[in-house]
Amino acid sequence: MHLQLGSWRDRHGLTRLPGRSAGAAAACLLLLASCARSEDTPPHLTIGWTPLPTVGRESVAEIQLNEAMARPVTGARLRLEAFMTHPGMAPVSAAVEEQGRGRYRARVSFTMAGDWVVRLQGTRADGRRIDVQEDVRRVRPVE
Repeated sequence: MHLQLGSWRDRHGLTRLPGRSAGAAAACLLLLASCARSEDTPPHLTIGWTPLPTVGRESVAEIQLNEAMARPVTGARLRLEAFMTHPGMAPVSAAVEEQGRGRYRARVSFTMAGDWVVRLQGTRADGRRIDVQEDVRRVRPVE
């Protein structure tokens, strides 16, 4: 591997790095870059609903939060807010309780039929912020 230490026209500044140390340096840079990205990457959010969201009926949001490589996010302090996809409706808030192994639970009562967005915000156990969201399509009207 060659490293140029000057302008391209000044070829006198070339230095040869041994193959092993250049490979090790490249591997370290790659490792550092991947670690930096994982801290900036939001966790993966999955929400299951029981029963399916219906206006005026409490639904339980079974929340799963995972970091990269499917590592569960544990010890997070979270709050849930649900918003209609169009302006004008007040958001719905719910307390979030940890169930263990990256699982959390919230009880939500939607106030209008239609499409909603659930936003989960808070902090991980190490203090890093969490801000993720998931669409909730077709909240059903009262039957």
